[in-house]
Amino acid sequence: MIRNCLVILISMLISTAVLADVYKWVDDTGEVHYTDRADTIPFGVAFELVPVESRRTDTARVNARRQETIALERERRLRVGDEAEEVAEVRSDARQTRGEREANCQKAREQYDNMYNYRRLYRPTADGGREYLSSEETDQVRAKAQAAVDEWCN
Repeated sequence: MIRNCLVILISMLISTAVLADVYKWVDDTGEVHYTDRADTIPFGVAFELVPVESRRTDTARVNARRQETIALERERRLRVGDEAEEVAEVRSDARQTRGEREANCQKAREQYDNMYNYRRLYRPTADGGREYLSSEETDQVRAKAQAAVDEWCN
């Protein structure tokens, strides 16, 4: 019984060490290959053992980063309505240079695309929540975005 446990323990340790090895070799055409199995390297080809350092994933850090990304995306979505109005204000200035006009066209197209990529548009509330736009309000915001594209890009 003890002998069986010892054999299992040793085989687990050996297999863990083998899984940690990474081999690097170059074929006849000069292409570099990596493998974790030495038996897949062609016979007679020089190879080297690549040192690999592994660490546990810090799940708390990953989750915090994910939440940060989600918050930034929400903030960007909240600005969608505000940016459409900014484009409309800039549109009223008829003395735009060609470079400014192209930049405004690109911004207007991005806003237009954002308006149609998201089904439900919303505006931020004072308490940090969101107020979804009605169908009529959504149509108005999208029409403004279309008008900005027509103005700057045509």
